[in-house]
Amino acid sequence: MMLALMTRVVLRHTGRPVRAPRAMAWAGAAMFAAALLRVGGGVAALGNSAMAVAAVLWLAPFVVYLVLYAAMLAAPSLPRSAQPQPA
Repeated sequence: MMLALMTRVVLRHTGRPVRAPRAMAWAGAAMFAAALLRVGGGVAALGNSAMAVAAVLWLAPFVVYLVLYAAMLAAPSLPRSAQPQPA
């Protein structure tokens, strides 16, 4: 949820269309898989390797976010259209 909100805020506040790249959908899926693996690792006692894979799957979406959005955050915002913004 946090990454989805951060994605929307960056796109909106930099004047870009609010459409997340396909890579962010994959990042969300990786984060969900990490959560399932972590719960499964704890309940089914899958071991430390399952927790390590879960940690990598959890970190990957943040790396994807950084790669996709760092340049947008560092650059000036795009010009906004003259349309009134919804409340």
